[in-house]
Amino acid sequence: MSYEPSASSPAPTSDRLFFKYIMENGPSSRAKIATEHNLSRPTASEAASRLLERGYIKALAKDAGASGKRGRVPELYDLADTLGYTLAVSAETDCFRGAIYNLRGEQLAQVSVPTYWESNAVIQQTLETLIDELVKDISLPILAATVAVASPVNPNTQQLGKIPDLGYHDQPLDFYSYLTERFNCPVMVDDRINWVLLNETREGIAQHVPVVLGIHLNEGISAALAINGRLYRGASGRNGLIHLVSAENKTLRQRLRTLGVVDEHSFLSDEGGYLNFKKTAELIVADPESESSQLYLMSLAESIVNAAIITDPSALLLTGPAVENKAFLSLLTELISEKYPWHDLNIIVSEDGARAIRDGVREGSHLLAMVRLGLANPHELGLLYPDRPINFGISAPANEYK
Repeated sequence: MSYEPSASSPAPTSDRLFFKYIMENGPSSRAKIATEHNLSRPTASEAASRLLERGYIKALAKDAGASGKRGRVPELYDLADTLGYTLAVSAETDCFRGAIYNLRGEQLAQVSVPTYWESNAVIQQTLETLIDELVKDISLPILAATVAVASPVNPNTQQLGKIPDLGYHDQPLDFYSYLTERFNCPVMVDDRINWVLLNETREGIAQHVPVVLGIHLNEGISAALAINGRLYRGASGRNGLIHLVSAENKTLRQRLRTLGVVDEHSFLSDEGGYLNFKKTAELIVADPESESSQLYLMSLAESIVNAAIITDPSALLLTGPAVENKAFLSLLTELISEKYPWHDLNIIVSEDGARAIRDGVREGSHLLAMVRLGLANPHELGLLYPDRPINFGISAPANEYK
């Protein structure tokens, strides 16, 4: 039987609340959960029964002496030991990083494998080495897997798109098919800024912000938009590539690469090269009044301001390694505020810095696992078409919600 996420979660709200409370707070009684979520006792009991039947939770053995009280000892529930894990992979310019987590978000394994983006064969070998090392001591199934890449990803096909001015000529690696076939689980591949913004709107500084424009300063300059917590990815996943915006017959990235530091990689053409914001920020801070520093900051700030003018966000979120340099951040935000026509742009800064991508892809794998179990809404993943969710192409375990 194939599993396809529906437009609304198949699990009753009470089941979702019951499971989430245990997941976040540890062993708990029905009465405690009912009180915390304003559920009636019968409703809480029915939720517990359904979750037990599906093997999502377990009842702990009662220990009357442990409570130190007389009378009936409440039955406690905890997550089942056999549910499975989540897998999160970040494909970075110099290595692949991967981690395995349990459903409480606790990291069980972490591996980093160096790579050079010379060809698909090299990349494929890196990915296989990473996965083999990650799962060698894992006995439970992978419930869901997510991948963060520095590339646009078509949200309807999960296939990577090319970035025109980087000079990589192979067809991009099909992460989706490899991981789906290996683990028979839902897999979602996405641009790194989307994972970053997903995490920031769910767990980070952008929670409860109605319209967030996220700007990620890393090897490129990418943007993402979240409206009421839901990501907008465009018709084919190519929205937000600010470094491709042209002026005077040059893209922003081409202009910045002549002013700052560029990381050269063997797969890149002569016109290619990843921007190195961390090193560039250090140079700018050392001499902020130089012509190249001023041109760099002005070009970057104007492009960000243009994106903000078009989207009119409640807040502009800056993320990536560059934001860890407070002096550079101060120079950039001052210029953005000055160039924004109404001078009232609410600028917020990620507290994750260089960890933002890994935190984002971890949160994504957890949410995808919850969708698979029927305990989260597919809309929370920010799928573009409510009536056309991604077909994850997996077989449903017998205990999942139908």
